[in-house]
Amino acid sequence: MERDFILLQLDFRKAFDSVNWRFLQESLRVFNFGPNFQRFIKAILDNAASTILVNGRRSRPVKVMRSVRQGCPLSPLLFILVTQTLTEVINKEVEAGRINGIYLQKANVHYCLGLYADDSHAIFEATKDCVVNIKGTLDTFANASGLQIQWQKSAARWIGPRADSLPDWVDELEWSWKHRGENTKLLGFTFEEGINAGEMLRRCKLKVNEICSNPAFAKLSIYGRVTVANASLLGAFWYIVPLWAGELCELEKIEKQVVNFVWSGASLETRNRIATKVVIQKVKEGGLGLLSLTKQYTAFTARTIRWAYQAGEHPLQLTIRRMVEEENIKAFGVPGAQWLYTPARSQGSTDGVVRKVNSLALRRLWEEGYRTVGDLTKADSEQLACWDHRKIKGAEQKTVQRAFQKLTIRMIPMCDMVSRDESK
Repeated sequence: MERDFILLQLDFRKAFDSVNWRFLQESLRVFNFGPNFQRFIKAILDNAASTILVNGRRSRPVKVMRSVRQGCPLSPLLFILVTQTLTEVINKEVEAGRINGIYLQKANVHYCLGLYADDSHAIFEATKDCVVNIKGTLDTFANASGLQIQWQKSAARWIGPRADSLPDWVDELEWSWKHRGENTKLLGFTFEEGINAGEMLRRCKLKVNEICSNPAFAKLSIYGRVTVANASLLGAFWYIVPLWAGELCELEKIEKQVVNFVWSGASLETRNRIATKVVIQKVKEGGLGLLSLTKQYTAFTARTIRWAYQAGEHPLQLTIRRMVEEENIKAFGVPGAQWLYTPARSQGSTDGVVRKVNSLALRRLWEEGYRTVGDLTKADSEQLACWDHRKIKGAEQKTVQRAFQKLTIRMIPMCDMVSRDESK
């Protein structure tokens, strides 16, 4: 029998401004931050002061007693640390059976809470006991952390057979309900009937065309257009791309359109003054700092594969390992997953080609992924030096690339299920 679930979008009241300092300090201690770092954060918070600008005149400094500062690069990280405590509490409630999330059968994962900065949501079984437990947990967290939830602005959507006839106890909740036909937007995704990743990508393309055709952006400097491209053009794709299971050429077309916008201020075809591979480099490396859609795509996928082969028996890790083996069997008739970290040594044999598939996966991870996230370790560098992709040439190289592309495309629907604390 189908079960009913509730998708609840949480709205924190003045999220950054409400963080309780004592709760933040306790969170640092619980997550095993060292005493020196704790004192460092305490010193920053204790000395915080603000002034008020009225009619061009500044007031005297006012001592700040709570909050993390808007605009400070450390603030989002501290805020995430505070909300991570909510994740830990919810997970314990799920383990105890007091809250039931949605079970993702293929990944063998129970999903209940999603947090991205102050954009948060919960999905749980639509029973009165479960609703009472999760509301009580959220209220307790709000009282302790200072992050008050505005229930009137927290949008809820009933998912399941009873969506058209909600039970009577729903009226007791101070939630704003989304009914059938109303759209719910979460982290760039639009939840509605008949929507899929392809349709969401099409809508993102329309947004790109709209921004590129704005004549105001043509007056900006090239660095200004890079900022617009990274924040407005590409920002809409970061939650769509991990679910994209189509051809890479579609993403390459969008990336080319963005590059044209950077050079000309429009999406029209133009001759690039500098090669795209240079443009996407960091400024200090001689580039413009433009983000690459295809490289971010590869980085996310390859990093997920690498996480799956780290020590651990997480159900999702086991699922990904099985998928890697299946993909190698389809391509070459042998599993090959055990060679993921083994540099290719033999040439010409089937085993050697399988090793090259996995080595190519790691090479793209290191060169395209970890250079993006700044997470390349010394051990990775040494292992990378053991294998030279230039030894694979011609038709064999195309075979390897096609096999890896098939693997990454199959991996895409799984990528968004990897929790951040599991992937660290």
